[in-house]
Amino acid sequence: MNDLTAIAARAAAEESTAYFVVPLIGSAGSVLKCAYFDANGWRVPAEHPLDTRFTNAIKFVQLPDSLKAHAVSQLGDSALDDSALLFAAVAKTLDKTCALPNTFLATEEGGATSLTIPVGLGTRRGVVLVFRRPATGGAHDLIATTDPEIRNGSSSDD
Repeated sequence: MNDLTAIAARAAAEESTAYFVVPLIGSAGSVLKCAYFDANGWRVPAEHPLDTRFTNAIKFVQLPDSLKAHAVSQLGDSALDDSALLFAAVAKTLDKTCALPNTFLATEEGGATSLTIPVGLGTRRGVVLVFRRPATGGAHDLIATTDPEIRNGSSSDD
């Protein structure tokens, strides 16, 4: 079993849908752009919400080193930012009231940092991922991402 299928299998066992997150090098500032890849390693277009695929949570996994070559080949003119490490996230349920947690801390498992965000049935959530720099040692900066939208796979709205 390769790293990709092992991570997807762990996410499925946790009843979550895995998406790989890749921080991108951009202009200096307080917002970091990211690219997202599905569990098969294919880039998800930026305008598409990340769907839970009929689970109740999305697991954001920072792309492990073993999968970077495949991701880089899909980035076009963008470049991977190895100096940033997934640290935390905040989420807000959109359009409905839902008693789900709003803050999440990343953990490291098997060489990949990840966090899991629940998504209620038929709901959407706005998420801000937070990365730390440098990736190792003491954190000097916390950098927020642009706001990906996630939704429960049973949601009927596009």
